[in-house]
Amino acid sequence: MRERLRPPVRVEDHELFLSASIGIAVSAGADRASDVLRQADLAMYCAKDNGRARWELFDPSSAPEVVERLELEADLWRALEHGELRVLFQPEVDLATGQVVGAEALVRWEHPRRGLLEPDTFVPLAEESSLIVAIDRHVLGEVCHWARRWSGARPNGRPFVVSVNLSPRFIHQADVVASVTDALRESAVDPRCVQIEITERTAVTDLEATCARLHELRSLGVRVAIDDFGTGYSSLSYLKELPIDVLKLDRSFVTGIESHAADVAIVQAVVTMGHALGMKVTAEGVELPEQVAHLRALGCDTAMGWLWSRAVPGEELAARAAAGYAPVGAPENPAGDPAGAVAPTGRA
Repeated sequence: MRERLRPPVRVEDHELFLSASIGIAVSAGADRASDVLRQADLAMYCAKDNGRARWELFDPSSAPEVVERLELEADLWRALEHGELRVLFQPEVDLATGQVVGAEALVRWEHPRRGLLEPDTFVPLAEESSLIVAIDRHVLGEVCHWARRWSGARPNGRPFVVSVNLSPRFIHQADVVASVTDALRESAVDPRCVQIEITERTAVTDLEATCARLHELRSLGVRVAIDDFGTGYSSLSYLKELPIDVLKLDRSFVTGIESHAADVAIVQAVVTMGHALGMKVTAEGVELPEQVAHLRALGCDTAMGWLWSRAVPGEELAARAAAGYAPVGAPENPAGDPAGAVAPTGRA
């Protein structure tokens, strides 16, 4: 079967290469056909987990783990129907003023039996199917709703930008522009308040098509950011092709910035390059005041991290956005707390 699938299939002017993950179950004759088929199905999932494009023989010792995976996938479909997904928000802070200028949406799953699940528990599973598209649509709708609510409450009228990280599968859907248009229209949000984030891997997968889609999305008024910048693609040539507004510096460079000269050099290079290309630079994963001092000195614009806040429900973020934070490293904040404090300042 694998040999028969190996030759490429021609579709118009393109050659498509196929592979298959195969699960095999053996019966001595006493098993029910449905049981044997289920065992073969479980073995197929093992083949996928072990690298794909291979075959696996059903192993009863691994069955419980695979069954749990299948049950989790079924539960995830029900989670979408029953409203079990929770969208939390982590504030984005202006490094110069301490003002909360935006937020990033992060999805969690309130599982009825397992409690609150982090994305790494279920997002990789969802990415293997159309589930991730449904999740992305749900999160996008929540982002537009909250962005409309928060921006309408800001006294200075400046956009409060809420980011949503969209999967490669969603970005490469033929109707991605229509989906974003519908979400913007239904929420009546100012498109400038919505920022779509993609990874470098998404950016360079079919660069021409991705570039066209992002141009269409930006024509709607939304912003576009590259998430986890510096950890994906080795070539920087795509930056001059894609319509990018923001580079989000990966936390791996921020973690060592206070003690490793190499991290300082990388951050400086990204900030300089981003500003030269007309982009804003946001640092992720900030946890220490010392990291803030370095980022500010290097010219980084905004940052996110546990130093200020973990991801919180929308209602809680509204209060934090209204208060703002004391600029880290300021000599003294209005409350008289010691330097480096990040308590709310009452800044709108």
